[in-house]
Amino acid sequence: MVSVNGLDEMMVTSRQGIQLINLYARPDERALFSAQLWLRLGSEFAALERDSTVLLIDVPSPSIDPVPASVADNLILVLSLTAESLTSAYANIKRLASGFG
Repeated sequence: MVSVNGLDEMMVTSRQGIQLINLYARPDERALFSAQLWLRLGSEFAALERDSTVLLIDVPSPSIDPVPASVADNLILVLSLTAESLTSAYANIKRLASGFG
């Protein structure tokens, strides 16, 4: 969950040295964030991005909340060979392309 105390409080380091950050916040929670909090979290994330080689961020399905996936430079779409998974993946790609280019 996003914390008003910054990314350090949301970060956990695995025993392999991988840092995991929970950036999830429901849309109604994000609506309550102040402009200052957004600026600070954005600045902290930019610093983390600058200092990292790779960042993997688990985001909710774009059908539930498209905002987190829309800010990524590259997306990795995980799916299975079932028809439902392929249909959902295609729908998510279309939704992101139409809403966010």
